[in-house]
Amino acid sequence: MKNTIKLVIVFAVVLFAACKSEKKTEDGYTILDNGLEMMMLEEKGGPTADSGFIAKLNIAVKVEDSVVFDSKKMNGNKPVVQPISPGKNIADLMEGFMRLSQGDKAIFRILSDSIFKNPQQRPPFIKAGDIMTWEVEMVELQSPEDMEKAKSELAEKEGGLLATYIKDNNITATKTASGMYIAVTKEGTGELVGTGRLAKMNYTGRLLDGTKFDSNVDPKFKHTDPFEFPVGQGSVIKGWDEGVATLKVGSKATFVIPSGMAYGERETPGNEANPKGIPANSPLVFDVEVLGVKDMPKRDPQQPQVSADGTVK
Repeated sequence: MKNTIKLVIVFAVVLFAACKSEKKTEDGYTILDNGLEMMMLEEKGGPTADSGFIAKLNIAVKVEDSVVFDSKKMNGNKPVVQPISPGKNIADLMEGFMRLSQGDKAIFRILSDSIFKNPQQRPPFIKAGDIMTWEVEMVELQSPEDMEKAKSELAEKEGGLLATYIKDNNITATKTASGMYIAVTKEGTGELVGTGRLAKMNYTGRLLDGTKFDSNVDPKFKHTDPFEFPVGQGSVIKGWDEGVATLKVGSKATFVIPSGMAYGERETPGNEANPKGIPANSPLVFDVEVLGVKDMPKRDPQQPQVSADGTVK
């Protein structure tokens, strides 16, 4: 009993010290270690975000009293997906996000100067000294364990769907280790495509229900030139990188691709040619033809390659 009382007292002292160490503004915001100011609006009291978690957030950003960004309006009334990864920047919101649990709502506040240290990066509608606020709702929070479980359950469900599709459509296909199916309908006589080269392709993509969502051989999609891409470089979905690499020039094939090897949770909006678009977690079917393959252009050793972040490779 005495030991229990001691533990409670120690915990209370530590909690009091932690709370006391955080300063507050006159209007009630808590000042976090990196300078970000935070005010809880609703607190559900569940497990908070941690490094490696995936958060789905509704975010509205204001400069003074003007809304300059609203994720719900810009993302079809759906939350944005944000991986949780701690940062060191004074304007980094991660420390704030990591204090939220699922269902929580909070406001974060900081001066624009702390975000746009380089004046050239400051948008014209944001001035030095402006107060910026983020109204944030933690719609959903997934731990790595949650994500792995959901991924496993989805893979199991889709595995059955793909097997049924293969059977119902009398497709003779090889199932790869990744879970996709490759059915060669015409064996080419040219060289093997492999990886690290440019492949020239014709293709038509469909959903499992037969909805055609894209094609470069169907004029209604308004792009009939052959499609060229570097194989194995991540410039296309994983199912394409894996499948095309196994084909010879002149081959025709059908790929039946699980959503994890396609666009995953991303949705593609509809258009005039395909009002349905591509829903989230959609397995895809592609009929492809390899028209040709060639080596990647050689880089001039005298010409440095500059990446998007400005670093020289």
